[in-house]
Amino acid sequence: MIKIRQNELAIEFDGPSVSPENLDARAALELVTAYLDLLTAIATDAGQEIRFTGLHVKDKCAAITTETSAPKLTRRAASAAAKIIQAPDTASSRVAERARRVRRARGQVPEKTTTRVFVGAWKRLLDVREAPDIGPATKSVLTLRATVVRVGGEKPTVRFESALRRGHSL
Repeated sequence: MIKIRQNELAIEFDGPSVSPENLDARAALELVTAYLDLLTAIATDAGQEIRFTGLHVKDKCAAITTETSAPKLTRRAASAAAKIIQAPDTASSRVAERARRVRRARGQVPEKTTTRVFVGAWKRLLDVREAPDIGPATKSVLTLRATVVRVGGEKPTVRFESALRRGHSL
């Protein structure tokens, strides 16, 4: 685990023989950029601003750090980002598009590489879980004859009578 200051945000890349020397620079930088864009958009939607300045690469596995102008806001935005990344459609379209970019960027990082986000002492796994494939939706069609018995009421309803109600089964 890396050690960072309270006013820093870090994204750590950890896995078998991961180091700054062999980390895929394009994939790592795209993930960091996409994540910072997402946090900035979340803050902007809340009517606030986060600025990130400086860039450092730390050699504990590999971590990219930057300073944040608003550590508490960054932690709140990072907590919100974790949920939005899992379900982008729950956010505004601008934030959702940035969350999808983070998902795509995370997909470019090797599968056996774990990514974590740190803001000061706060940390969270940057995970993109795909929804399980449960196959196609099941469909069913049922046709039966029924007679309308009653319509209306305080809570509008329609009551039917059919052969099924008289003891017949399908």
